[in-house]
Amino acid sequence: MQPSQWPAAVSFWLWFFICLLVLAAFLGWRNIRLQRGDTRGASRLAAFTLFLDMLIWLCGASHVPTPHELDNFFRSLSWALLRAGTCWIVYVAIEPYVRRRWPQIMITWSRLLGGGVRDPLVGGHLLIGGAFGVGFAAWSIVVGLTHKQSGTIDTGLSLDSMLDARHMTLVLGRTFVDSIIAALFLLLFFFLLRTMYRRLWFAPAAFIVVFSLLIFSSIGFGQLSLFDWVTVPPFAALLVFILTRFGVLALIVAISVSTTLQDFPLTADFSAWYFNSSLFAIASVLAFTAYAVYTALAGRPVFKAGFLDSD
Repeated sequence: MQPSQWPAAVSFWLWFFICLLVLAAFLGWRNIRLQRGDTRGASRLAAFTLFLDMLIWLCGASHVPTPHELDNFFRSLSWALLRAGTCWIVYVAIEPYVRRRWPQIMITWSRLLGGGVRDPLVGGHLLIGGAFGVGFAAWSIVVGLTHKQSGTIDTGLSLDSMLDARHMTLVLGRTFVDSIIAALFLLLFFFLLRTMYRRLWFAPAAFIVVFSLLIFSSIGFGQLSLFDWVTVPPFAALLVFILTRFGVLALIVAISVSTTLQDFPLTADFSAWYFNSSLFAIASVLAFTAYAVYTALAGRPVFKAGFLDSD
C-alpha cells in the first residue's frame, strides 16, 4: 500500500474500532445495571492482559535510574490499563448474550478463565486453533510471495523479533494480547450482526463481506491481486467457522499462532544470523502444541497397547 493510502485506511479502521467500543460500553453498562454477566471472569482477563502489557514494557524498555524511566513507566501503565479496561468492557458487554444464545462459543474460554488449564476440551480447542494458525501463516506467506512478484514488498516482520531473547519475549506477549483484543472485537461484531439479522445465514454472509472489505482497504484496492480477491473471502469464512464451531478460545489461538509465525523470520539455514529468532518462534509454537496435545489427551496414551501388533 502506498503511503498516500495509509490515512484513509487507518482512519476507517480507527472509526470502526471506536464505534464497536462505544456499543460495547453501552452494553456493558446495561449488563452491570441489570446485575448480569461474568464480572469475575472479565476481571481475570483484564488482570492477565495488564500483566502481559507490563511484561512487554519490562522486556522492551531500556531501564536506567533516571526521571525518564518513571515517565516511561506511567506511560506504559496507562496504555496497559487502557487495553485491560477495553478487554473488561467488551467481555462484560457480550458474555451474557453469547452464553445464553451460543454457549458453545464461550464454554472453553469460560473454563480456562475459571482455572481449567488442564481441561481436555480446552486442550482440544487449543490444538485446533494452533492448526488453523499454522494454516493462516502459510496462506500469508503465499500472499506475500504474490505481492512480491507484483512489485509490492511488505515483509510484515517485527524488528524486535530479530534481537535478543528479551525482545523476542516482548513480541510473543504483544502478539497474544493483540490476539485477545482482536478476537473479542470480532466476536462483538459478529454478535451485533447476528442480533440485527434474524436469519442464520445472513450474519455470517455480512461478516464475510465487511471483513473482506476491511482487509482490502488495509492492503489498498490498487494493490490487490487476483489471489487476494479469491482467497480473502474464504479466509473470512474460516474465521466465522472457527468462532461458531470451536469458540473464541480457538480463534484467539489461531490469530496468535499465525501472527507469531509472521512476526518472526523463518529459515532453515543454520548459518543465517537470524536463525535464533526462527528457532525461538518454532520452539514456542511446538511447546504450545505439546501442551495442547498433553492436555487434550488427559493422561491417555497416544497409541493403545498393541496398536502395531497384527492379529
